[in-house]
Amino acid sequence: MTKCQKLFTANRTLAIFSKRPRPNPGLSRPASNEDGALLNVLPAFDRILSTLEEARKTYTANKNLAKSIDLAWNKMKDYYKKTDIAKVYLVASVLDPRIKLRYFEINWKP
Repeated sequence: MTKCQKLFTANRTLAIFSKRPRPNPGLSRPASNEDGALLNVLPAFDRILSTLEEARKTYTANKNLAKSIDLAWNKMKDYYKKTDIAKVYLVASVLDPRIKLRYFEINWKP
């Protein structure tokens, strides 16, 4: 793989971080000013982790990129685990009348 191809591959993988996060899938009508709302943190983490998991499978042949993806995935997983300690993310979603428990019913398996 040439240097140019490696850069293109890395750029494609990292593009997820430059896009605006999708609003919480539990919302029936998302407000335009809720990009930084607590209720969108867990869906953003889910999206980033799933993208990194896909990238892990795609780029296993590129050792340097695969290692970087693993490090990013581990760091995001650490942050995700910290949301269990601070229940504010869960509470923010449950208290929003548009979401309640829909996000968790759709995305979390018991």
